[in-house]
Amino acid sequence: DGPLVAFRADMDAVRSGDPDPAPFRSEIPGVRHICGHDIHVAVGLGLARAAAAVREDFPGRLMLIFQPAEETATGAEAMLEAGLFGQTLPDAIFAVHTAPYPVGEVATTPGGMMASRSQLTVRIHGSGEVQTTADAVRRAISALGTIPPAQAGRQADPSGILVQSGTSTNRKDEVRIWAQIMTADSRNFSELERRLSDGLGTMSTPGVTVEHDFQPGAIAGVTNDSLTTVRANAAIAALAPDVTVRQVTGMVPLFSEDFGSFQRSVPGVMYFLGVGEAGMPHSPGYVADERAILTGTRAMLAALLGAGG
Repeated sequence: DGPLVAFRADMDAVRSGDPDPAPFRSEIPGVRHICGHDIHVAVGLGLARAAAAVREDFPGRLMLIFQPAEETATGAEAMLEAGLFGQTLPDAIFAVHTAPYPVGEVATTPGGMMASRSQLTVRIHGSGEVQTTADAVRRAISALGTIPPAQAGRQADPSGILVQSGTSTNRKDEVRIWAQIMTADSRNFSELERRLSDGLGTMSTPGVTVEHDFQPGAIAGVTNDSLTTVRANAAIAALAPDVTVRQVTGMVPLFSEDFGSFQRSVPGVMYFLGVGEAGMPHSPGYVADERAILTGTRAMLAALLGAGG
């Protein structure tokens, strides 16, 4: 009896040609764990070991999800499409992601914590002034970044919307422009769609056609369930009082995560797990302090036990 609770550990590595400062390293040249996914997996295995030791007394059921392809933001959706949860959704789902906080600390916040990414593709083609129209399209896309951040009942995301764009095709008769649009608040999606439709929809001219495809929230980001966050933080304070829980007060939109794909169906919380100052994800000198594995395991076990309220 009791709730079904889940923990997600992503487990893919990252391509990197930089020398690895860790005393252990991948046996595959050019591939490294510089996003901490090996730490995430170790935490998942720690949870398995801890829960198995008391399986007769464990208050509910524990689902451990070892997810591939987080780095390409396809793994979570693929697992869901393959029927990961079947007919029974978990009552709550948790995850950790390594971060350059001190060892012994985790950090989270209710609501938006990691930005979602929307995908925009624009095709400008015809026999007229294609390049002139393409320049106008680029200006319109850049202007999307001026939408102010929405207030979400806490400190607003100071970066609002961040736009990265480039050109994939550049010919006299056709230009294709792509953009990734990162935002901390999904409520910006409707404003983005309106501005894209109003702006790009008027740019076609005699001899030039402008077509666009907008996929809001193609990468879900991380939006933590408020009640689950409160319960989990309280459980960590009670069951693992030596673990410090920090409040995340801002957001870097450049970082995204597909953990939010699970959160669309299940109340969930992600925690940043402190692995020391050398633990900035994707940095060439990334090294995680392995003491964080025990911190993460104990914190997540407490959160899982407290998920039922």
